Amino acid sequence: MNTTSCKKNVSAATIIKNNIHTDVRLPLIETLIGAEMNFFRQKGNTSGIESACIALELALANEASTVNKNVIDRVRRDSERSSIAGWDALSSVAPIIHLPPRMIKDVVVCQDVYERIRQGVENDVIRRVNGLEMLITRDPSPDSLHEIGPKTSTGGRVWMHNSEYMDIYRRGWGNIGFGPMGPLITYGILFGSVIASPKDVVDVDSVNLLGSVDYDLDRDEGHHGGFLYAMAVADKYGKEIGTKMQGTIFAALINYDIQVFVRPIQERWVEGNGGASNLGPADVSPEDWVALTVGDCAILCPAAYQDNSLYESTRAGLFVGTVVSNSHDFLFDRACSNRMSAVMYASAAGVAQYSVHCAFSTSTIDALVQRVGRDGTVIYGDVAGVATAAWAPFNTRYRSWQRLVKYTRLLSRSSSPEATRLLAASRRDVVLSGFDVNDISGSWARAMTVGAEDLLRDRITSSYKPSATTELLDIPGMVPPELCSPCTMLFKKAITNVDNFSAIDGLSDDVVSSRAVALAAGIRRVCLAACDREFCDVCACRVGFWADYASYMVLTSLMTTAYKLPPAEWVKECYAVWAVTVSPVSIMTILSGFDLMCELKLGEDDAMGIRDVIDF
Repeated sequence: MNTTSCKKNVSAATIIKNNIHTDVRLPLIETLIGAEMNFFRQKGNTSGIESACIALELALANEASTVNKNVIDRVRRDSERSSIAGWDALSSVAPIIHLPPRMIKDVVVCQDVYERIRQGVENDVIRRVNGLEMLITRDPSPDSLHEIGPKTSTGGRVWMHNSEYMDIYRRGWGNIGFGPMGPLITYGILFGSVIASPKDVVDVDSVNLLGSVDYDLDRDEGHHGGFLYAMAVADKYGKEIGTKMQGTIFAALINYDIQVFVRPIQERWVEGNGGASNLGPADVSPEDWVALTVGDCAILCPAAYQDNSLYESTRAGLFVGTVVSNSHDFLFDRACSNRMSAVMYASAAGVAQYSVHCAFSTSTIDALVQRVGRDGTVIYGDVAGVATAAWAPFNTRYRSWQRLVKYTRLLSRSSSPEATRLLAASRRDVVLSGFDVNDISGSWARAMTVGAEDLLRDRITSSYKPSATTELLDIPGMVPPELCSPCTMLFKKAITNVDNFSAIDGLSDDVVSSRAVALAAGIRRVCLAACDREFCDVCACRVGFWADYASYMVLTSLMTTAYKLPPAEWVKECYAVWAVTVSPVSIMTILSGFDLMCELKLGEDDAMGIRDVIDF
């Protein structure tokens, strides 16, 4: 990132006026006049922990804090080793600054595991099956069963043609200096909006985007204004000792620091091309794996907006959201030699072949929604976990629907018993007996124990029928896939022939009949139809390709209702969207299971970029 134009003593308001779009709302600028920019310096970026120290010093100068200056001095000394060590030193006063001490511990464990995790032998945990092959290439043939493009950092570009989405974007992030971003990124950022007070929504959303270092947005000059705005907000609230917003700001700075820390490690793994394997519980305990995953989730920030006592419960949602994402993303984790995959961890534990990690995810998400249903209150972890589960299949980035179609057709043609078992497992709706959402580390430990497949039991559900929709035939910026005549008829039939899905009891008619659920169910129906032998291979691949790029409509619809529905109802709508992807067929079971059995090849040495953030 080019920071040479950012002067040390220039006010935040001046920097913002010089760097972001002309349609910024002036009141937002005026509230920041006089705020000193502590993030971008002439010599480059300071760390988040240094920004926190500066804020605390200002608080002390205003006699607004009981924090001992000696603590700040110790934090600075420890920060010379690493920014995370500085946060660890600050944990002794975490409650005073409205920051959950356990959050700091999670980030400290995250750094520790990244530094010490041992690489396994991929051949020990990847059970390759003849005929199951996938090539990741920058120039894939859209009609090939064996080729797929890399992940994207933007989730495609079709959303730029959609006025509904662009209106949401301009009212929010486009209005505070960030460049164009699709629902892939912005959908996850609004999770904080769901629990924040209306007066804080804009600022919570802006600082939450500091976690977009995970997508390398800080390396894109088009987003510099937004990062400047976010750090000006951090300057404003960082010295307000003990407030919700100060805790939120500090959590955002922690989030930023850990993402900056892990990035070069991930880049070294890609360059080394040593494979994505890890040793599972033999190297990293289940408790540490949960802490690592929570610390590295990139959406920590709003967890500090709520009462600190809720953080332990919030960890369940932050953890399972990543497990679900890993289950959709494992092919690309393999291509990037990413050792931090829950799927590989489960495989090393000896339970992935039974899809125990998927049953764990289903158990957790069901429990989160049942927890919402009991008292009507929503904590951040419930929002993040359930909404991320809805995001994973529909974010375009993972190319989930293309892969589902290609994988299922290849599995159906395979004579191997492993392929037959995987297809059968994808249609078995199961959860884990003895699961306790209030002990997420213990539940993960039990699931990652040899023999955990014996804990699988049938899921208790009700059957629901979503609304029909033809909106998928008229998506802005897209046209329906070009298919042969017989496959065109099958495609249109799948769009209109509504089928049922299974979920926990008690979902309201409004949730089940919502637009987002109808769109999600329609995409799932056409892709399952394309998996059938009645479709020809070429048309089936085209349907999957179309479905991935149509998926942004599901997230756009959910973003629209996020600003209208009560939080509990919105979480349930997200849950229903996710539920159509696990019933009657579990998409995450097919994707992660195939990725554990396929022969993976790269069409180019840099097919996945320097990490996994190619625009495509």
